[in-house]
Amino acid sequence: MAPRRIAPVRRRHHQDGFTLVEVLVAMVVLIFGLMAISNLFALATSSNVVARHMTAASAQAADVMDRLKTMPFAGVAAGGAADSAALNAAASAAHTWTDAQPIQLGTATTVNTYEADRQIAGLGTIRVRWQVVNIDNQTKLIHVAAASAVDLLRRRSQVDLVTYRSCTGPIVGCPATP
Repeated sequence: MAPRRIAPVRRRHHQDGFTLVEVLVAMVVLIFGLMAISNLFALATSSNVVARHMTAASAQAADVMDRLKTMPFAGVAAGGAADSAALNAAASAAHTWTDAQPIQLGTATTVNTYEADRQIAGLGTIRVRWQVVNIDNQTKLIHVAAASAVDLLRRRSQVDLVTYRSCTGPIVGCPATP
């Protein structure tokens, strides 16, 4: 009896594995995907920082606006500036407050300052500037602008609030109409 001969196993061509070209193409696709995801993370982080600064600027501007609206009408004197040049001005040591201190607008009955640099814990400085313009004897325009003191974030985090304040009742100390 003749020994049985075992036939060699033939591999099929499509089961040979990956070629070097296929591996390189897969790596290039993976690298481009990872680059896109890393750019999304960087953009999300940047947007989060800007949003935090804008939220803080909005809160500080609203605080100043509320204080100006609750002051006696005669005590809100015209003055100040709330434009971009005023926001870019250097911080004044006399008008810097910490997070625990309220923004001072002057005395309880009179506005005699028009700027505040507020130190917010964990965030930095928020600059608030405001302007009061006498429209007529009984109407004032109040413009409050706030932004981050960080140069790269100032333009993206700026908040502007504008309102009119009028006084029409002589009982509450309003000036007489002309």
